[in-house]
Amino acid sequence: NGHMTTQLSPRRASARQHAPMRRSTTNTRRSSHKSLPQMEGGWNTDVVYALAAYDPLVDVSLRGHFQNKRVRRNLYDAGLVDRQGRILKAEQNKGKLAIIEQEFAQAERAEVQRAQVDVAERQRL
Repeated sequence: NGHMTTQLSPRRASARQHAPMRRSTTNTRRSSHKSLPQMEGGWNTDVVYALAAYDPLVDVSLRGHFQNKRVRRNLYDAGLVDRQGRILKAEQNKGKLAIIEQEFAQAERAEVQRAQVDVAERQRL
């Protein structure tokens, strides 16, 4: 058939199958490595590196996630993208964000006032 195969004689094949396993004379992995505290001793933790700015909205790996209709709707509701899906910059939305923050502060003040009025009415009764 054109293929030449090498076959072991029956005697050689049985000798390989029943040969005892030899132990390695090299050190085991654990004994040749330093302990964890020894390895950590060489680390310099005093250095502080500034990480590059990361914007997940432009991450290529997350593109499929942000193309989901529900996710895009949430991004639009949060003011991070416009109706066409274009990313809005924070500087462009500072005015809108300032108005929203003022409304939250005003609502919080009104809630505190209502709580104070309730307490005053309970004390009168």
